[in-house]
This record gives sequence, structure tokens and C-alpha cells, in this order.
Amino acid sequence: MYNYCTTSRPAPGRKPGGISGANFVGEELYTRLSEFLKNHMKKLCKQAEGKMDDDLLMYYSKEWERFTTAMKYINNIFDYLVRLLL
Repeated sequence: MYNYCTTSRPAPGRKPGGISGANFVGEELYTRLSEFLKNHMKKLCKQAEGKMDDDLLMYYSKEWERFTTAMKYINNIFDYLVRLLL
């Protein structure tokens, strides 16, 4: 992870000559995570479409628990990367 974050390479879709190195990679990680979460949430919404009443509440409760746990892990990882790279 350290090597990935400190590699000096342009992020996809970026023009050379601007910010480079860890800043680029940090932006790429954030963008990829954001896209992953958007796609994941779309899938969860599709799965929830057929649910009603108690089934829907149980589904939301379970998925909310999974989401908050995952976000805690991701927050810790990004906190670590900030400390490591700054």
C-alpha cells in the first residue's frame, strides 16, 4: 500500500504537469472508492425494491450495520494513509 500511495504517476484522465506523486494517488483512491460505493448502493437499492414492511426494515438494519462497520474500517485506513504520507 505504501508503494502504491507514493508512486509518482498520473491518475487516469489527468494531464501531466500538475500535482504528482502521493497527491495524485490519494485522489485516485478517493475517486475509486467513491465510484465503488455508488455502484454498491445502486445494487443494494435494487435488492431492496421487492421488500416490504418488516422484511424491508430488517434489510435496511442489516445493511446499515454492515455499511457503518465498513466505513469505520475505511476511515481508519485513510487516517493511517494521511499520517503515513504527511
